[in-house]
Amino acid sequence: MRYVRNKSLVVMKTFLLFMSLTFWVLRIQAQNVVSIPDSNFLKALIAEGIDLDSDGKIQIEEASKVTKLYFDHRQIKDLTGIEAFTALIELDCSSNVLSSLDITKNTALQHFYCSDNQLTTIDVVNNVGLLHFHCAANQLSKVDISKNKEMVHIDCHHNKIDSLDLSNNTALVKLECFENALRHLVLLQNPRLEYVWCGSNPNLKEICITDAQKLRSDLWRKDNFAIWNSACATGVEEDFLRTSKTIVRIVNLHGQEIKEDQLSGGLYLYLYSDGSAKKVMRAD
Repeated sequence: MRYVRNKSLVVMKTFLLFMSLTFWVLRIQAQNVVSIPDSNFLKALIAEGIDLDSDGKIQIEEASKVTKLYFDHRQIKDLTGIEAFTALIELDCSSNVLSSLDITKNTALQHFYCSDNQLTTIDVVNNVGLLHFHCAANQLSKVDISKNKEMVHIDCHHNKIDSLDLSNNTALVKLECFENALRHLVLLQNPRLEYVWCGSNPNLKEICITDAQKLRSDLWRKDNFAIWNSACATGVEEDFLRTSKTIVRIVNLHGQEIKEDQLSGGLYLYLYSDGSAKKVMRAD
């Protein structure tokens, strides 16, 4: 009788140990799976061949090796899980139904296309290596690309953007910002610009450019009522004087940056954090 009880006890302990090990293995496996709540996003990833072990899930190890993802026109509403793709260099999620998108963990991105969605905000501050950025046809009112100093092309047309600070984007070659609500556009710090399209901005009366840029502005596109101005003679509007703005840099009319303690008599352009500019005449 004692033998039977001992045998039963051993069986019970073995069973409990087996269950514990099974639970532990399942827990480890679950921790290694990327959480992807949007079924269309998961289907798109599987169609792209990311599911290497064909288990219908995306493992963190699988995601971490992917450098390019293209899934436009897939009816994706939620890109939760994209943060696991830390090696991504190219991401195209255009023409979906995204209302929010977090790519702050995708710091290797160089080419990012999210046009034709329903985005009201987009944060690319952490994506300092971004070269090409297309966010057109959304509902954006602001785009901060001040940290993206290597950017060569931005297409942000057909949004609600009223100011665009390009003072840090000295490598910029192509700018498409038409169909917005821009009131000011200063291009003095963008000497490499080859193409600008800034039409259909009804409040943009003047675009501030350098003399060198004016020589090639015949190929650039703007509204007929707007002018390319290498003298930047626009009067200062009252809303330029808001105390919440900060001075980004001061340049002379040749586009050369001048430190404040080096200013002498003459005409200077003060560039502000909201993308606006103010002409200041200083006496000796």
